[in-house]
Amino acid sequence: MRKTQTSLRFVLIALLAVILFSGNIQISPPASGGGREKCTTVIVGKDATADGSVLLGHNEDWGAYLMPLRWNLREKHKPGETLKLRDGQVIPQVEETYAFIWPAAECNGINELQVAIADDTGSCRKELFQNERGIDLQEFVQLALQRSRTAKEAVLIMGGLIEKYGYRSHNGLDGDIFSIADPGEGWWMEVAIGGIWVAQRVPDDAFVVLANRFRVGEVDLKDSSRFLACPNLIDYAKQKGWYDPARAPFHFYRAYGTAEDARSAYNTRREWRGNGLLAGSTFKEEENPLTVVPGKKLTPRDIMALLRDHYEGTEYDLTNGYEKGSPHHTTERTICRMGTDASSVAHLRGWLPPEIGGLLWLSVGTPCSSVYVPYYLGVLDFPKPYSFLSDTYDRENAFWVFNSLENLLDRYYAEKGKFEKGEARAIDYVAGFWKDFEEREFAMQAAVEKTALELYQKDKPLARSFLDVYSNALGLRAFADAQMLGDTLRAKYYR
Repeated sequence: MRKTQTSLRFVLIALLAVILFSGNIQISPPASGGGREKCTTVIVGKDATADGSVLLGHNEDWGAYLMPLRWNLREKHKPGETLKLRDGQVIPQVEETYAFIWPAAECNGINELQVAIADDTGSCRKELFQNERGIDLQEFVQLALQRSRTAKEAVLIMGGLIEKYGYRSHNGLDGDIFSIADPGEGWWMEVAIGGIWVAQRVPDDAFVVLANRFRVGEVDLKDSSRFLACPNLIDYAKQKGWYDPARAPFHFYRAYGTAEDARSAYNTRREWRGNGLLAGSTFKEEENPLTVVPGKKLTPRDIMALLRDHYEGTEYDLTNGYEKGSPHHTTERTICRMGTDASSVAHLRGWLPPEIGGLLWLSVGTPCSSVYVPYYLGVLDFPKPYSFLSDTYDRENAFWVFNSLENLLDRYYAEKGKFEKGEARAIDYVAGFWKDFEEREFAMQAAVEKTALELYQKDKPLARSFLDVYSNALGLRAFADAQMLGDTLRAKYYR
């Protein structure tokens, strides 16, 4: 039996190699860099998707926390073991922690049970005090990923940690918005400087777009199926004079947010654009709803399109369809930016084993010039080009290669040249190449998952080997193609 399994493993690996590799690939090595802009996130409820999954899409636009792709493994701890926080506080360890992945940044992650978390900066009142001691951003996300079986449990764990040990914002000036999802539901949690927090559940039939301002409005603390919050949420606002119960119901972002950021087009326009794209209808900017029912059932590709958007076809497209060059250098704060270090879509499906149902579509670098590669939670490890960071340029490093490609493309965005299929603008050539790549990925997905599930029911390690080879082969193919595209642009324009 063991001999048969081993033979089958080699057959599957060989088959995938034939399918995926059409050329020679140098198998070799992610890099720090990028601007420090604020991020964009979208959460989609299970009844708003085409297959009943929950989707969590995120553009990571703040490059201070870049991390290589790797599994942070399960850990077992003895009774009485503790963990020392960076501020010196000591907290009890749990008996066993869950394995998790940082998808290119240590303020976002997904664990082995399909609990996914993404962080966005959220503006709040500057009168709020910064805790001298408390859990920091990276510790906060890591502890939630290690200890949570569901999204709601993650919210409760994060809230409990804040209440017991305090919370320190990353810069002492801004709060944070944590988007948290599992195969059953999505939540977002808004945390002000010092640790005041509230969380709201995304309706199953709707989506929410989050763009760096607090968005939770009226809060019904009697309905714990929709809202969760710290015990002093309302009393603290009353004490500070930010809320008068005699005048109106309690409203979170009016009490703890800022009017300037609530009105700023830097935030509201991304929300408006996301709402319009996914709803399939046009909203007035001043009528920017919080949660929206989509115009059709959504798929990961719809979220990818949103994360690549520059307001094309609207009055805010200041490039006239790229005729004036790159959309990354206008006065509009677009969703896709040059400062986007990585983009991801977590596809969370509870009817499949987590190793197959949990699928992280990851794009390294600016998504308009890059490709989303599917990494299943069944993967055993990650390709070498993605598995380390380098402070200096390294052609064998995925983050540097994709970063180089996006910078080349940004310089020649609208310039035309002769390519294999005829004359095209640089952006059309690169985006078209990646579109074909993704089409092949999506065309293969059902067959790959069917095979993986059949293997899983007979031999779980073999199923994981199959998914590992599949995802990593695509990652290596994308890396080699990014090298080729960069070389093609250099040869075309460096003359």
